[in-house]
Amino acid sequence: LPAVPNGDWFCASCTLQRAVAERCGDVVAGSAPVLEELAWATHSSRELWRAKAALARTSAQLFLHLRELVDALERPRLRPLLEASLEWQRQEKAARRRALLNDQASR
Repeated sequence: LPAVPNGDWFCASCTLQRAVAERCGDVVAGSAPVLEELAWATHSSRELWRAKAALARTSAQLFLHLRELVDALERPRLRPLLEASLEWQRQEKAARRRALLNDQASR
């Protein structure tokens, strides 16, 4: 369609694309990476999240948007735990490798 029809019906991607075009211009709004991002159910961009949350028509859509918000808020708190876990896994793997080499050397 050339434009979003008037009335109760609307196209969420079209509405978001218009919002991006107002901020960044038509060339950016029509680019493949932007169109791909707009097709996703949730967004990491604050502006897109706010615009899309306002367009939620069902509780399921709203839940998706709220989940993305919670994930974005939790990431900074979870990062140290994830890094500690990765470090522990590296140490465990190195210890197993050393044990295997020691076992092979003793044979």
